[in-house]
Amino acid sequence: MKKTFLCVFFVLLLCGCKSNQLKQPSLQGMIYNDSNEPVSDVRIYLKDSQIAISDIYGHFSLSTLDYGNSYELVFKKENYESITMSFSYLNPTQVIYVKMYSAKELLATAEKYVNQKKQKHLSFFLFLIFQPPFDIYIEL
Repeated sequence: MKKTFLCVFFVLLLCGCKSNQLKQPSLQGMIYNDSNEPVSDVRIYLKDSQIAISDIYGHFSLSTLDYGNSYELVFKKENYESITMSFSYLNPTQVIYVKMYSAKELLATAEKYVNQKKQKHLSFFLFLIFQPPFDIYIEL
C-alpha cells in the first residue's frame, strides 16, 4: 500500500513538473483588409523562408522568433499587395496587425480619386502602390 502510494505520488509529481515547463512564447498577429475583414492564406516569410500562413480568421502565430531581436517579415498573397514589415520583438504579449489591400481595393481607391478629381491624392496613392514593398504579388 505504501509503495503504491509513493508510485502514484511520483507519477503525479512528474506530470505536474512536465506541465509547468515554460513553453516557447510565440508572437501573435492578425491580417485584415481595407474593410477590416480577415485575410486568410497569407504566406509569411522570414529571410526567404516561409514560416507561417494566416488562418481563416487572419490570425497567425510565430514561435521561431527570439525576444530582443529585430526582424523583417514579408506577407504575400495572390492578388494582394506584398507587405514588408520591420519590427523589434520586445515582449511576450506583443501583437502585430497587418493591413493588406487587394488589387481590386487598390483599383477602386484609385478610381475614386480619379472620379473626385483629387490629383494630389491620386498621385500620392499611385506613388505608394508602385514603390516597394507595395508591389502586387501574383502567384503563378
